[in-house]
Amino acid sequence: MAIEFSLAVPTLVTQDLEATKTFYTKSLGFEVNYHDEASQFFSVQRGEAFVHFGYAEVGVRSNRLIWGDGAKPADISFFVDDVRALHQEYFEKDVEILSPPTERPYGIIEMDVVDTNGYVLRFNEAVKQ
Repeated sequence: MAIEFSLAVPTLVTQDLEATKTFYTKSLGFEVNYHDEASQFFSVQRGEAFVHFGYAEVGVRSNRLIWGDGAKPADISFFVDDVRALHQEYFEKDVEILSPPTERPYGIIEMDVVDTNGYVLRFNEAVKQ
């Protein structure tokens, strides 16, 4: 019997837990679902999407920095049911949008934003047939 995977939860590092928490809750609409002051760790959730954050003194770098000019990877990809409505929500909250919703030839509408740490967040919606 094959084992079915259901969810992957990334853990990112940040040098400023409070600024990160504020950005994800106030600007991106997530809710804090766990916070541990002693271990300098917190988790946010929006719908079925989770992101964990831990404190680190080292500088934070987006994965995008190591790729060549052709590839434009994201640090986290989220799948949502209406990326255009999310774009409007984030636009109204002055979130830094790197690329507006764009339909790709592989059947996905993508939008990229950047968080306060410099991580690139991609929001995807499957094109409805």
